Amino acid sequence: MAPLFLAYGLVKGAYIGTEALSTVVMHVTKLVAYRGAEVLPMKSVVTGLAIGPFMIIGSRIGKRAIDRLPEQVFVLLIELTITAAGLLFLIRGR
Repeated sequence: MAPLFLAYGLVKGAYIGTEALSTVVMHVTKLVAYRGAEVLPMKSVVTGLAIGPFMIIGSRIGKRAIDRLPEQVFVLLIELTITAAGLLFLIRGR
């Protein structure tokens, strides 16, 4: 979704927020489906809930760092990350 969000003009907080919301919707949908099919153990759900507060803290720290970045640097970092991920997929074949 990153290229779409960047092409739409979302940067910094708007980009991160939109990416986070789409990720939450996707994972909640998966959680409901996997629990309904009884392929997700309750232990995994509890573990996920336990790490939630740490993810919130990390998001707050990350937002402070992102707010300090110029928009062009933010876009460059996202594009470099996407490029690196694509190269790894090509190299590893997965």
